[in-house]
Amino acid sequence: MLISEPLVTVLVPSYNHESFIEERIKSVINQTYRSFELIVIDDNSPDNSHEKIISLKKFYKFRYIKNRNNKGTFSSWEEICKLASGKYLWICESDDLAYPNFLEEAVKTLESKISASIFYCNSELINDQGQCIGTTLDYFHNIWKSRRWDKNFSAKGIDELNEFQIKGQTVPNMSSALMRFEDFKKAYSPFLRKFRNTGDWLLIGKLLKFGDVEFHSGFLNKFRKHANTTTEIIESATSQAEFIHTKFILFKLSTIRKRKFLEIFSNDVVRFLYENATPIMLLKKMIKISFFNSFQICILTIFYLIQNPIYLKKFYKKYSEAKIYKSNISKK
Repeated sequence: MLISEPLVTVLVPSYNHESFIEERIKSVINQTYRSFELIVIDDNSPDNSHEKIISLKKFYKFRYIKNRNNKGTFSSWEEICKLASGKYLWICESDDLAYPNFLEEAVKTLESKISASIFYCNSELINDQGQCIGTTLDYFHNIWKSRRWDKNFSAKGIDELNEFQIKGQTVPNMSSALMRFEDFKKAYSPFLRKFRNTGDWLLIGKLLKFGDVEFHSGFLNKFRKHANTTTEIIESATSQAEFIHTKFILFKLSTIRKRKFLEIFSNDVVRFLYENATPIMLLKKMIKISFFNSFQICILTIFYLIQNPIYLKKFYKKYSEAKIYKSNISKK
């Protein structure tokens, strides 16, 4: 244990996880690191989460807030900016779990690495019954095609943004991360509430502008995958619009040369060709999130296509391949 123990604010954003909320709260209460305040915010769950949380308050000490209306996935992040007193912030999704030494290891690391804004670790993937069905290493190996996350590492925040975060979310589960609260407040903005799925990816990317990264390869967290996971399956145009806006904002925050714009976004264009959404549907969703960003994206795309017409040939080739693929799928 540390001689001087800084306070950690623990946020449990609760929504429709009546079956898991008790186990989640207990996994926080049972941490070996004891200097924390626990705040549970329920986003007007339609199940019996409220009654379950009220019953838990009889036995455990924590602050509880119930929203009268459903405010959305990232609304509790805005509330915690006003409520938290801690030096560090731990956002614990209401269906996940943590090993008892998570906070102790995370705080010890961040206290010794004053330049770091975030600590995160590997997670076990569990199902409804709490059985292990995989790990986040599967995600890193299969999606990122990398063994980088097999061992501990330290990284400069801007390097992490330029080389990894701009390509995709490197923190696959927010419950596995501990952040410096002051840096979190700088990174958070109400604009995040326009996103249903990629808000965490965007926030982590913005956080990397304020400090470095400490990664722990051990499994200190349990990430639950089930039918009621908060990350929703949303329609194609909305999903693609969020993805493009997130990546564009991170591109502007990075130090990557602007002439690499088409290179950075080429894979996203290819992926969109295989989606069901039409370009008009996508554009409408993008404008709904931000007209200004959408306008910039369109202008930059046209500008760099004029400078690099070879991308038009590449696009047409991929378009033809996607058209054949969709045709074959429809025949099955």
